[in-house]
Amino acid sequence: MIWDDNFMNHGAFMDFMGYRYVNLEAIIEDCLEQAYRGEKNIEIDGRGLTDYEIEYVMQEVRRRLGII
Repeated sequence: MIWDDNFMNHGAFMDFMGYRYVNLEAIIEDCLEQAYRGEKNIEIDGRGLTDYEIEYVMQEVRRRLGII
């Protein structure tokens, strides 16, 4: 059935996106921990991230620190 196949693909896609979101949140939390320790240069391990995801992490860290 076509609908079932699309639903399963949609489910797999949503699982993948959930994993990506959890991964991004872990990176954001790591950056925040670095900032709270007083580190001036916060490094992001961008391996496997898209340019958009890296930009999102940087913006989110700034937002949570109240820099923006």
